Amino acid sequence: MTDKTQNQYIWTHENLRVTEFQNGDSIPLVTSAKDWKKASENRSAACCYPGYNPENGEKYGLIYNGYAILDERGICPEGLRIPTEVELRELIAAGMQLELDLPKVGLCNGSTGYFNNRDLVGYYWSSSIESVKDEDAIQKNKERESRRSGYIRRGLGIPDELRVELDMPETKQYLKRLYFTGSAANIHGFELGNGHSVRCIQI
Repeated sequence: MTDKTQNQYIWTHENLRVTEFQNGDSIPLVTSAKDWKKASENRSAACCYPGYNPENGEKYGLIYNGYAILDERGICPEGLRIPTEVELRELIAAGMQLELDLPKVGLCNGSTGYFNNRDLVGYYWSSSIESVKDEDAIQKNKERESRRSGYIRRGLGIPDELRVELDMPETKQYLKRLYFTGSAANIHGFELGNGHSVRCIQI
């Protein structure tokens, strides 16, 4: 079922609860904090029941990490898509996030696998990516290259750990998400290993 909002988009009545990508491949359904944390470390798609309780899945839909959102196989059923940051901002401006009855499920922390802010804050992914410089990675890459150059200048063989070690990506990708408490709402980027709810709109 869908509901037409004031900003003219057709939104689904309920949070997403699919366990397959559009092509039929399974979205890994993890059942513990340990497995959620592992998916985050491996940068792999995952979903779970809120609080790892199947009964919550029936009521609130599933939680998806950012890697599932960005997966090219697509998690929304045919004819639906994840809203952009712009569309979520329009939703806020229209004061519609509460009228859509968006549950405050909280988030699943990618670093720990634990749920935070349950029943206090609603978190909903957009499809919009934010890329920022990773200053820590940039510095580590400079230090690694300096070490390599030092061995070469001294005519020494480069140690195996420097020979096979790959440079770290110098940008971080964040996915924009809506979060709200009561009547206050905002949007900012968040790390992909974390888990949020998804509310789709009609294409």
